[in-house]
Amino acid sequence: PFINCINCGPRYSIIQGIPYDRPQTTMRRFVMCEACRAEYENPQDRRFHAQPNACEQCGPQVVWETGGEQREKGIKAICEAAGVLRQGGIVAVKGLGGFHLACRADDAAAVARLRERKGREAKPFALMVEDLAAARSIVAVDETSARLLTGWRAPILLLPRLESSMVAPNVAPGIPRLGVMLAYTPLHVLLLRELPGIPMIMTSANPSEEPLCKDNDEARVRMAEIADGFLMHNRDIARRVDDSVVLYDELRKTEIAVRRSRGYVPQPFYITDKQRFSQDGILAFGGDLKAVLAIAHDDQLVLSEHLGDLENPQALRNYLTTLELFKAIVDIEPKWGGCDLHPGYFSMREAHRIFRQREGQLIGIQHHHAHVEAVRVEYALEGPLLGLAVDGTGYGLDKTIWGGEILLSTGAQFERPGHLHPFYLPGGDQSAREVWRTGISLLVEAGVSHDDIVQCVRQRGGEDYQAEILLGLLAKKRGGVFCSSLGRLFDGAGWLI
Repeated sequence: PFINCINCGPRYSIIQGIPYDRPQTTMRRFVMCEACRAEYENPQDRRFHAQPNACEQCGPQVVWETGGEQREKGIKAICEAAGVLRQGGIVAVKGLGGFHLACRADDAAAVARLRERKGREAKPFALMVEDLAAARSIVAVDETSARLLTGWRAPILLLPRLESSMVAPNVAPGIPRLGVMLAYTPLHVLLLRELPGIPMIMTSANPSEEPLCKDNDEARVRMAEIADGFLMHNRDIARRVDDSVVLYDELRKTEIAVRRSRGYVPQPFYITDKQRFSQDGILAFGGDLKAVLAIAHDDQLVLSEHLGDLENPQALRNYLTTLELFKAIVDIEPKWGGCDLHPGYFSMREAHRIFRQREGQLIGIQHHHAHVEAVRVEYALEGPLLGLAVDGTGYGLDKTIWGGEILLSTGAQFERPGHLHPFYLPGGDQSAREVWRTGISLLVEAGVSHDDIVQCVRQRGGEDYQAEILLGLLAKKRGGVFCSSLGRLFDGAGWLI
């Protein structure tokens, strides 16, 4: 289940230090047997200096656990897990960069149980299939997308769903595409061979809005109420690494990265000579939601994987350890830093803490200005740039929340010639979680009467007192902030519809 060569197997997810060598990885605990050592030291062998090299005699072991007890090992463990999945159960499977939650994608009842236990009401689930033929039975696959599916990066590829697909409708309700990946480790291959012709859900093993589980003990605790059993092993995961998600554009025959992680990180982007960054290095701290770090140096830009939402303590710890690892990978201590302007962001506070302790200069950068300038770098654009930046939340220069902006940028400077008409966001960030607040605010902004608003709340399952309290806050403009966010407008409109 753990065979690998120099071109496959784990790397980034097992690194604990630089340089990349076995003693600096989670494989250091496994002492190679004579046969594996011979492969490792032979320059003519495909496993020459493959750091995760091991066999079933000297390497990691796979086990099957249920009810808090180990039941089987090795191939028998995989067969037991497959049996539970075949019967509609939910299994936590330890992969390269964390645990997946697996269940049959053709069993609507199993999918419904997974949604209920995971707390994921409607978001689509990713699928894993055994091979390309299995993928072609559920989604439209052309020559280019087939090459992406079978490539070494093995991303989740968003492809058009076939009407004849056996995938249950509640896997991706109301969405014409399915996210599909091929089995990309020997463990996954062996598991799916026991389930021929059955597409499997493989979604991140975490309760909704929490970081991915990566450790065995952590999974036993956090997944106890979700998984019916655990297929796991004793090769530790140093870094949480999600599956990468790629949208396939059928017309242009190109890929559009939705989430860069496994297989893509930490490979750098290379930019043009005219865009070269400072030789002193630039460290970009990102935002707090779906956080990503970046280090730029000369002609290279290195982005981290998706690190989660930093209000979660585990995600924040992961963010800080990733920061140190990335500086080691790039082999530079950046003299320049860039952070978001939002005074409540953990990323902004950490940026100021770090730069107080070193030489260098930290610059606050407006959120949507960064979005527009990112397009400039990606497409090597020059001169003034008129950009439309729309999202959920970004701290504005006027201390309101922006998110529907037309910006004219000349690089370091920008103007704001247009934006969405501002409306009040009662409760601030709380409105993003309780969208009825935004809906009521929009009704007030539109001049709807008090009684009609109360009736609207009542029709949508709310209580009169909730409407009355919020209307009082809106009248006094207390406990909130004005915003021009298209994302928040969609939230409110969605609740009203």
